[in-house]
Amino acid sequence: MLFYNLRRRWQKEGWQNMRMFKHYVPQMIAKHVSRLFRGRIYIDGRGGYEFQNGQLLVPIKAQQHHFQTVKEINSEIRRLKEYA
Repeated sequence: MLFYNLRRRWQKEGWQNMRMFKHYVPQMIAKHVSRLFRGRIYIDGRGGYEFQNGQLLVPIKAQQHHFQTVKEINSEIRRLKEYA
C-alpha cells in the first residue's frame, strides 16, 4: 500500500522516471540511476531519493543512513563509469 501511494503522489507531481526497490542492492540501483540520469527511487527500509545527472542526491531532512546510502551508491556509479 505504501508503494502504491508513493507512486501515485510522484506521478501526480510529474516524475516519470520512478522505480521502487524492495531490496537494497547498490550495484543494481547504481546501474538504474546512471542510465536514466533524472528521476526518483524508493528503497524499502531506506526511504525515497531523487537523482539528477546520474548521481543520487541527499534527501531533505536526511538522517545518517541516508548519507551512507548516497555515498555507497554514488561510489558504485563512479566505479561503473571507470570500467565502461
